Amino acid sequence: MSGKADTVEKTGANVAPIRTLNINLYAAPGVGKSATSTRLISLLKLRNHSVELVPEFSKELHWEGRLESTEQMLITSEQWRRQSILQGKVQIAVTDNALGLGAVYAPESYQIELQHIVKTLTQNWWSLDVLLEHKDGLPEHHLKKQREILEMLKRSGKPYIVETVDDTVAARIAERVNKMMLSKPISDSGL
Repeated sequence: MSGKADTVEKTGANVAPIRTLNINLYAAPGVGKSATSTRLISLLKLRNHSVELVPEFSKELHWEGRLESTEQMLITSEQWRRQSILQGKVQIAVTDNALGLGAVYAPESYQIELQHIVKTLTQNWWSLDVLLEHKDGLPEHHLKKQREILEMLKRSGKPYIVETVDDTVAARIAERVNKMMLSKPISDSGL
């Protein structure tokens, strides 16, 4: 992808590119990424935004019983492909399998390199990175993964927000997204 948005919306003879906002949800298993993303998408669609969920490749592999035998570089690559095809085609792309999570689940031998690759591939994407926290605590093995995710986000140098998962988390994120959509043009001829 060239970094420029594809031309997708037509208004009469005029063509306007869309600047896609990527909402990347980060958290350990069991925190509530999938539930939050589903509710968030519904709220944003009700506010007339063009929104799509980025299908989660690792979950498909899990249900097929192939997750443990699949190389993390391949998983991250396929997840990037799925998210990249939405760039310039929808206003908002929501993922509960944020690309940066690949570096957390990758073998230690190439975690930093994979994080750098993801950062390079997505450097021109407009993003809101959200670290979700579970209000009632997590089992120790999930808590360890949550700490690794937090460390990865800090290392990335990118801004992120932290939200506690409860009945209103999707509404809080949707409100932030609405403000972001108002502050940045949907069409950006400078892309």
